[in-house]
Amino acid sequence: MSISTATRNLLSLLMITSIVFNASAQKPKLNGYIKGINDKPIIFWYSLKGERYKDTVYAKNDHFVYFPKPSDEGSISIFISAPRFTSFWYENADIQLSGHVEKPYALVVKGGSENNILTLYNTTIYWPFVDRIAKASNAEFMKAREDKHKATLDFIAKYPNAKTSAELLEGETSYSNDDIKIYEKLYAGFSPSVKKSLNGVEVMKRINIIKNQPVIGKKAIDFTLADTSGKKVTLSSFQGKYVLLDFWGHWCSPCIRAFPELVKIHEQYPDKLVMIGVAAEHSDDKSKWIQAINKGNAKWIQVSELQGDHGELSTRYNIVEWPTYFLLDPNGIVVGRVNHVEELKKVLELVK
Repeated sequence: MSISTATRNLLSLLMITSIVFNASAQKPKLNGYIKGINDKPIIFWYSLKGERYKDTVYAKNDHFVYFPKPSDEGSISIFISAPRFTSFWYENADIQLSGHVEKPYALVVKGGSENNILTLYNTTIYWPFVDRIAKASNAEFMKAREDKHKATLDFIAKYPNAKTSAELLEGETSYSNDDIKIYEKLYAGFSPSVKKSLNGVEVMKRINIIKNQPVIGKKAIDFTLADTSGKKVTLSSFQGKYVLLDFWGHWCSPCIRAFPELVKIHEQYPDKLVMIGVAAEHSDDKSKWIQAINKGNAKWIQVSELQGDHGELSTRYNIVEWPTYFLLDPNGIVVGRVNHVEELKKVLELVK
């Protein structure tokens, strides 16, 4: 039996219509319920082709609906009370989101394998950690953070095929350099698709940064940066003297609070120690940078890449916490790296 051209065209049209309808029907939908949100706005942030975008929806009687859009890395952040937020993954599945307005960081997301794994991590490790440190002393905070770090590495090992694990490992590489072999083992266990994900690529970058960073016993990475007046300053030009590098920023409260002690250090070692402040500043914050220097009476050398906290030098030195201090001996070898002034004072006992 033959089929006429008109019939074939009709069948083709029906097939196309069916494909379009099914694709539309599969568009993921997020149904949200946040107790106490009432009729307030909910903000969704995501990246697309390197640009940041924001969508806003309004709740009605604590309920709302949102149609997520694919993002570059697949992750979308939901803000109901800045700066705290909850993230979820874009997946080809409907999503159920629930929580309370008083805990914007603890919204439960269900729907899709990645979101289920992410919620499992949040409910068993991250949210208990947040509650634990709410009123913790410094010692209690450090213990809680160490416990979370170990639990997170164990969790990653259990889910090597999840993008969530790559995202978590990227964050954990900023916690401790001592676990580099564990990081490499966990990365090696990732599936090819997870390794190729944006977070997977960043994990490999972080591992390489840790392995190549200047550590105690290694030569410091040389650099040439402009000071506040535009004059070029080269680190290696101070060979023959001890050098103290202070990675800081005008926006960093602990950095600013440390200035009085740094002023004393500057006065204590006028001839033997060269102090260089390396500020993580954006070009449009230059005036704030200079103002902070003047207010803090920080009269030692001050330079900046003017690339915020993601400049090449900060990256190569693996600066993940501000302030960070490096002490270099007269040969340019790193002899100390600390994050607190009291620790720095002990390191400075090496200056002769």
